[in-house]
Amino acid sequence: MIVCFIEMLITSNNSRRIINVTMVLLLMQVNHNDTLNTGYKENQVKSIENVQLLKCSYLINALKYMQISKIELYHPDRELKNVFYSMSRYLGVLKKMMSTLFGFKGVEIGSLWLLNLYLGIVCRHVHKLIQSNSIQRYSVEYIKIYLKDTHDYIIDELDSEASGMECNTDKNQFYINENELKQLKNQPLKDIFNIIKKEISIINNFILKNTDLPAVNYEKFTVNNILIQNIGDNAFRTNLLMNSFNVQVDWNVTKKSVLQKLQEKYEKANNIDWRKNQLSSIQKYYDLVFSFFKVIILRLTWKHILYVKKQENESTKEVLIDKWVKILRDFVKFLHLKDNDYVNMVKKTIENQRDVDDHLLKSYLNTLCLDLGCNALEEMELNGKENYFVKDEICRPVHNEIELETVKFYSLGATERFISNLKRLFIKDDFDVIKSFIDYAENNKLFSQIEKKIEYSFSLLDI
Repeated sequence: MIVCFIEMLITSNNSRRIINVTMVLLLMQVNHNDTLNTGYKENQVKSIENVQLLKCSYLINALKYMQISKIELYHPDRELKNVFYSMSRYLGVLKKMMSTLFGFKGVEIGSLWLLNLYLGIVCRHVHKLIQSNSIQRYSVEYIKIYLKDTHDYIIDELDSEASGMECNTDKNQFYINENELKQLKNQPLKDIFNIIKKEISIINNFILKNTDLPAVNYEKFTVNNILIQNIGDNAFRTNLLMNSFNVQVDWNVTKKSVLQKLQEKYEKANNIDWRKNQLSSIQKYYDLVFSFFKVIILRLTWKHILYVKKQENESTKEVLIDKWVKILRDFVKFLHLKDNDYVNMVKKTIENQRDVDDHLLKSYLNTLCLDLGCNALEEMELNGKENYFVKDEICRPVHNEIELETVKFYSLGATERFISNLKRLFIKDDFDVIKSFIDYAENNKLFSQIEKKIEYSFSLLDI
């Protein structure tokens, strides 16, 4: 690749560029052929130490990319409108890195999360901003400062984590020293661009050599999946969840309906305003989405308990309670809810007491609806008004609240359909991935760190 690049320069008869670029490329050349003993390949023994070694290489490579791309960002010939396309080139390989680390206990994705959000959200939003008329409200220079400061923040976090892990930076094949960076600063933009392309190719090959990477996994780390796009940006599907299962909730109590709030929070989570704590906006959106799901499952729980109380046979009641505990367990597992979550606490109450107090359910539902802006406290009616597709009408029994078949169809069946709809809706997503990001943000106090580190005299959130 280097030979081809130099030949291209020779063809253009640019001897000065040949000398400069050749010097930089030779400085950056290391042995990229050795396979790292990461423990990923089938013929190697898996261990946390080996995976940490792999993560060190990822961190140092990401740091190198950010240092070189910073030169590109500061380059006088770099047009701001091309920043997104330039930065997004690395996003694909970054998702592969994250997916190979994901799932190993004792090894976290760490600050690579920040780089993912920066490349996937920050640069994309700046691109959209430039394409719109909103750019007139702020000077291009302010936005450049915003990008550069954010860029520096990510570099600091990557470097800090690599130091904290005691990565052997100097001896790592991806390390780039100050002299090499200085040489790059004097190169034309096109040459820096080609060097970045070359480095991306190298890390891609490195991942292939050192990991058995399933092709589907890294798509879980796209921005659309991380931000649960299928709720915040899909009114049709959200409406189906609201109205198909006869939960009898008023979703339009406030001036803004729950649907409007979900869409608004989703937009804010996609917009960028580090000064007003953008990552906190992502967290608030998450809270709203999970509250939405939990209101539905708790109303369905209320309905099921009413059906159970209508049964005369005690053994039938026990069976119906056990089936419901299993449903709640499935819901909790799918969304990776914490032990102290409302749904988990209701599940434990039903397991232990074989019942749940209406006042407890109302208390949880009232709290969940405070931010959502809904009313989920009205008494539940057992009226058989669940919505089903036409094909289900064939097996729909006559609604009789004391009949077991009624409970199976209108309560157990409806709730199983709700959960299966959730799973289909998020078939490409993984709530464990979302949990990984939330845990990282909470454990590292990420929101407050960013708010203190980066402050601006302008806001992009109001656009």
